Amino acid sequence: MKKINENLEFFNYSFFKKNRKGLSTIIIVLILVGLSLVAIGIIWGVVSDLLKSSSEQSTSQFGSLFLNLKIINVKNISGDVSVTIQRQAGEGDLEGIIFLFSAGDIIESVRKETNLEVFETEVFNFNLEKIDNLNLLEKVSIAPILSGGSEKDIIDTYIIKDLISGVGSGDEEDEEDEEVFDCTISGCSGGWICQNRICVPPTLPQTCSSPADCPNFHNCVNSECVCVATCSDLGYSCGMQTVCGQSVNCGTCPFGQYCSSAGCLQDTIINSGIIDEVFPSEAKLYFSSSDLPPTTVLPYLGGKYVNFSSTSGCRQITYHRSISTPYNINYVELNSIVEELNSGTSYTIWNNTACGY
Repeated sequence: MKKINENLEFFNYSFFKKNRKGLSTIIIVLILVGLSLVAIGIIWGVVSDLLKSSSEQSTSQFGSLFLNLKIINVKNISGDVSVTIQRQAGEGDLEGIIFLFSAGDIIESVRKETNLEVFETEVFNFNLEKIDNLNLLEKVSIAPILSGGSEKDIIDTYIIKDLISGVGSGDEEDEEDEEVFDCTISGCSGGWICQNRICVPPTLPQTCSSPADCPNFHNCVNSECVCVATCSDLGYSCGMQTVCGQSVNCGTCPFGQYCSSAGCLQDTIINSGIIDEVFPSEAKLYFSSSDLPPTTVLPYLGGKYVNFSSTSGCRQITYHRSISTPYNINYVELNSIVEELNSGTSYTIWNNTACGY
């Protein structure tokens, strides 16, 4: 009986010892598994944040690539500048717009908050502080502010032609008023005086007996002084000019030249090269090129004209943008789709004229 009891005690001891070892191994394995899960959770949290940040950055850049704003009109209303903006098709969360008003060396920047939606139009009014003479205002540019306060490059520029009469480069309805000559800027010739921005002859004698009794560029007809000035008399060789109180076509400039207050001047090509990529494929409105310098090197190309070797005619550039990482491209947007445009097509951008005309 004693031998049997000893055997039972030995068996119980051995069994307990073996199972205790097995239980310890299981506990260790469970602890290692738990630690592994915790480590995986920490690593996934870090990776998830990185992926989310990268995704948001990529989305933000993609949105700014296609977000499109256009200046429809710029007018002077009771001494204040009124700018009409239309948001066109394109992705991106718009938070505001930065307006840049340029008058020679003076640039005035104004920020306006807006959540303008696609195809909506909004009018913004400004009482400029730095530019007190609206006659000197040359152009207005806009740059979008995306969600989160991210400011982007200039997206459109409006060239001022005659702000006083409320007409600019985008106003087609008042085409006749667009040619009004503003003598407050350039002055008058031939002894004329400037009244209400138009050159008019000085007070004429009530009667005359010869041309000597009349001011310059006048003749004595039926005892009255009558204006007989021509474009060349006043130094005009091109464009619509005010002659004898009337708007007169003083001629056009030859190919490759443009009309200025000084007459016909030679135009220049500011950039040319080969197209690398056209997008989107279903509506060819943008093209990129390694020959296009970034906006930090070449002044903004918005408003300039470009022609292509694959098609006739001209297209206006409405948008010029440089994107570094992750795209590393310089590209422009055209004012209309060009179906004939493909990679490898050569282009030429002119400084002043519509492709030399």
